[in-house]
Order: sequence, then C-alpha cells, then structure tokens
Amino acid sequence: MRTDPAGTLAGARTPMAVAGRAITMRLGERLVLDAVDLDVEPGTFAALTGPSGAGKSTLLWILGRALEPTGGSVTYSGRLLPDREAAARAGVVLVPQGNALVTPLTARENLLVPLLMLGIPAKEAHARADAALTLVGLDDSGTHLVEELSGGQQQRVAVARGLAARPSILLADEPTSDLDATTREIIVGLLRAEAEAGAAVLMSTHDSWCADQADVEYHLDDGHVERRR
Repeated sequence: MRTDPAGTLAGARTPMAVAGRAITMRLGERLVLDAVDLDVEPGTFAALTGPSGAGKSTLLWILGRALEPTGGSVTYSGRLLPDREAAARAGVVLVPQGNALVTPLTARENLLVPLLMLGIPAKEAHARADAALTLVGLDDSGTHLVEELSGGQQQRVAVARGLAARPSILLADEPTSDLDATTREIIVGLLRAEAEAGAAVLMSTHDSWCADQADVEYHLDDGHVERRR
C-alpha cells in the first residue's frame, strides 16, 4: 500500500458531508447540547473548540452515531444511518479521546482487527495498517504491545487506526493530546491531508494552535455552537 505525497493512504475517498440539525442532549438534569446545528463538507478540515466539559466529545460521538441524541438528527450527504455499525461501514470514522486501544493486542493488530471486521481483504488490511503506522512515524513499533508504548505513541496508534480506515468522514476527539510539539504538527498535517483527499474532517481540540490550522472553527459553550470563522 503506497501513500500519496500529501501524506494519506492512496485510494479515493467517497465524498460525504455530515450535518447535525437541532441536536439536543440531556444527561440527567443537565442540558449538554441545546439544538446544535453543525455542518462539515467533504474536503473541509474543521475544528471544534470549547472549555472542558462543554460537550465536545458528546457531540462528536453523536455525529459518529456512537451515541443517540435526546433530540435532533444527523445526516450524511442527506441520508440517515441507523447506528454506529452502519456509520462505520459507510466510512464514518471516530478517533476517540484516550485512544481506546485494545491492550492485549499489538499496535499493528489494533489497526488490523477493525479493518478485517469491516470486510477489508486480509492482504489489503495488512498493507493499510503498515502504511498508516508509517504515516504516524511508528513503522518500527507495530509489533509492540499497547502497554509497551508511551502515551504519545498510543495516541499516534489511535490516529493511525483512523487513517487506515480511509475515512469519508473523520471525527477526531483531542487527537493531539499527550503529543510533543513536533508530533502534534505531524498529526494535524495528516488530518489536513485527509481533508485535501476529500474527507470531511472534524477535530475537537483545546489547543489554539491546532484550531488555527483548520479551515473552519466551531465553538461549543453552554450547550450552544457558534461558527467563529
């Protein structure tokens, strides 16, 4: 599996937009999201900013169909997807905060298993996994167990897992946490490259530098989202 010069896995993305309309989320008595509207078009690199606890992760999980909102809807180029499994098969990829890696597996196996579960042929899955690990600078660490990796390396594996899926929509929740400045720039560059390859990319971040690299910035606070640029 070759990589394109821009730093993506070779191969066409299926263009797909994600749109949230009047998304509302209550957790107990707390109104986390209050009729939120948000759009990310194919080829766009968008940032989602806001204070800790504002609901950024909740919104990303709803957009990825991993969490059901109290109200509102999410569409993907105008169509509904019933659940997370359907979204994953359609190319909606989530990179969760805290990496969510499977610790008994190696770094490479953490990339391979999701690809095989999606029905990717074994030969292609292995090639994609190797290429994605190379993109994040971990080509020599694929055989290491998750527990043998540093926190920053684990975060890079999580990003590589998302890249290996060759997403149409990439939802990355704080993907640069635990990374040094150099690696942070590499990861943000890879997310931008995904957008340039045709994906709709939404990254939540506390980092103002990361937000500045995006084409669009949405800010979430007190349950409401505003587009800042």
